[in-house]
Amino acid sequence: MAVFPDRIVLKNSTDSSASIISEIGAGGNDPITQGEIVLGIEPGNVQIYTLDSSGNVITIATGSAAARAIVSDTAPTVGIGGIPLSEGDLWYKGDNGVFHVYYNSAWVEISGSGISSLALGGLSDVTLSTTPTNGQVLTYQSGSGEWTAADNASIPVAETGDLITSIDSVPYRLPIGDQDQVLTVSAGGEVEWADPVAVSVSELSDLTDVDNALAPSVGQVLVYNDTTSQWEAGSVSGTGTVTSVGLTAGAGIEVAGGPVTSSGYIGVGLAPTGVASGTYPAARITIGSDGRISAASVSGINDLSDVNTINVAPADGDCLIWSDAMQRWRAGNITGAVTSIIAGDGIELDPANGTGNVTISVSAEGPELGGIDDLSDVDTSTIPPVNGEVLAWDNVGGLWVPAPPVIGAQIMDDLTDVSASTPEDGQVLTWSDSESSWVTSEAGQGTVSSVGIAGVNGIISSGGPVTSSGSITVGLGQSGVTSGTYANPTINVDTYGRITSISDGELLQDPTVLEGDMIYNDGSNITRLARGTDGEVLTMDSGIPTWSPPADPQPNVTYLDDLADVDTTATLPTDGQALIWDQVSSTWVPGTVSGAGGAGLYMQETQTSSSSGEATFNGIGFSGVVQKVTADVDTWLVLYSSAANRSNDSSRDYTSDPSPGSGVVFEAYILAGQTVEASPGTTYFNNDATPTEAIYAAFRTQIGNPIVSTVSISAYGMAISGDYIPKTTLQAEVASSTDFADFQARIAAL
Repeated sequence: MAVFPDRIVLKNSTDSSASIISEIGAGGNDPITQGEIVLGIEPGNVQIYTLDSSGNVITIATGSAAARAIVSDTAPTVGIGGIPLSEGDLWYKGDNGVFHVYYNSAWVEISGSGISSLALGGLSDVTLSTTPTNGQVLTYQSGSGEWTAADNASIPVAETGDLITSIDSVPYRLPIGDQDQVLTVSAGGEVEWADPVAVSVSELSDLTDVDNALAPSVGQVLVYNDTTSQWEAGSVSGTGTVTSVGLTAGAGIEVAGGPVTSSGYIGVGLAPTGVASGTYPAARITIGSDGRISAASVSGINDLSDVNTINVAPADGDCLIWSDAMQRWRAGNITGAVTSIIAGDGIELDPANGTGNVTISVSAEGPELGGIDDLSDVDTSTIPPVNGEVLAWDNVGGLWVPAPPVIGAQIMDDLTDVSASTPEDGQVLTWSDSESSWVTSEAGQGTVSSVGIAGVNGIISSGGPVTSSGSITVGLGQSGVTSGTYANPTINVDTYGRITSISDGELLQDPTVLEGDMIYNDGSNITRLARGTDGEVLTMDSGIPTWSPPADPQPNVTYLDDLADVDTTATLPTDGQALIWDQVSSTWVPGTVSGAGGAGLYMQETQTSSSSGEATFNGIGFSGVVQKVTADVDTWLVLYSSAANRSNDSSRDYTSDPSPGSGVVFEAYILAGQTVEASPGTTYFNNDATPTEAIYAAFRTQIGNPIVSTVSISAYGMAISGDYIPKTTLQAEVASSTDFADFQARIAAL
């Protein structure tokens, strides 16, 4: 692979610029060909003359003419020496100390306040006066000329509980109905909320299978009459009806000793909750519906209601990132890049494959919405609904289908707490704990003469035993804890989930803790940090948080050596030296710069190619010498003097050398993470019709496919734009300046 594709012929002359152009141009006495270079040597300046691709003579200035930016309080219209302005020229505005670059036929500010925010709301034509809500889109307002957040007009905005349906294929929002309303289909086929058709049942006599022709007397019960198929008021014989008493343990309760068939006791106590007894500092506790602690643990960050580090375990270096899908903070890494986007219903992408720079918008039609019958679990077409019907679940078909509303009970068995589908003559309703309902049973003679309850495991009882009729009261005994509210408590819990002792955390009992104070762990104790004063910032001092004044945003700089990245003490400068970047110490140090003006300055630039494998280096000068190159992936790097040359060379094979005059100024194959040194250094130059600091690059694989790669070039620029001020001049201006503003003014006047 050729590193020096073109032979460069050098000539020099001390004639005037006009004379040299006349002599070497077409029709002159000493014409040159493409690739030859003539140096015009002038006092304090060097002009480079060569031919562009059209055979026209072009010049590149070096030395004092190229090393200084245009300094003026007003925008320049011509370059130094009266030459036309070109892209990349610099202008230093003396009255405010701001640099500008000439780009796209206009001066663009490159220093000063710059972009204040990298957020969308920081753009000058975007106004986000309120925080956007979920689903809003960015909409252009022609009146104000700005982009603002607005609701998506193609889809009705729905509140919690609303339904989205359609009329004649037009989507509309059905607001949530009132309490106890049901969803019905009107005669016109529209879905709407309506009050249910109520059946008034307020007394037993309202039920169709209850006969209250004879008014009941005290002590009577409802007895089923098999002849009339009715429940009637009546009396049952016998002085005792209880034959057996047992207890069924409910949630959190355990029993022992039952059933009792004559006399005896049934033991009732609290069942263990599974919580280990012990002390839980700063506890996280779960309390069941019975008021007992069902779980207890020492709190961690995952105990916060909006943090989830269980589904995705954190790795070293992870931070908490908000997840809209989980509505939780989750562990994750903020590095990475989106490689593609997939469009959902009603969404359009440009380009359609979702890669590169993608524009996302809502399609004009919006998502396709149909009627309620379009839902997979609804069938209103087989049996069309009539006015007043509701959607009812059909267990056989597994679908919601139209049906008349059935509201309220009409017979005894319709009541939710009654199970009496086939009562027999003379039966009565008796409560069943096991079925949690009233069930039919025969009236019988009881054999139990006494019932009592013995409380164990914190249960106490009173009122027993019952020998005829009465009530026994069962409750929780005292645990010895004083009722009240405790802050950051330390608790003791027994095996039944009861708190047996509790106390506030020591720090939070401290009466000196004030609003705004903070607490932190100093390694052995929880310590109070008093709140700071206005303007202070929280910093770390030897691992301990401390409130302190913020660092001075503009330190007092009197000498160049006061700057953190400048060292003129270790090696004192001598007359004529300049500041040179030392890669080893990462500081600017005194050194001797060879060559005139801006020639020979050490420069570095890093560029990442686009998906087409192309990039442009604009920070290594019009021309120079390549020192070394690096890449993050395996890369065939080729540098060109013009964009046209890059396009013309795109089909060349890796094993083929470039043709003479093809404009290839450097090429190398770089393995991922390695550095290729150009030894000896390889020259490069820009050959556009109007020279610019643009060196055109192509990043390819060995089979010629474009790749996305990040490449760094280190070079010695021989012709660059920019303002170069010798160190001795800077030292003199620093010594003479009264303050930083005065120093800025002096530099602007140079």
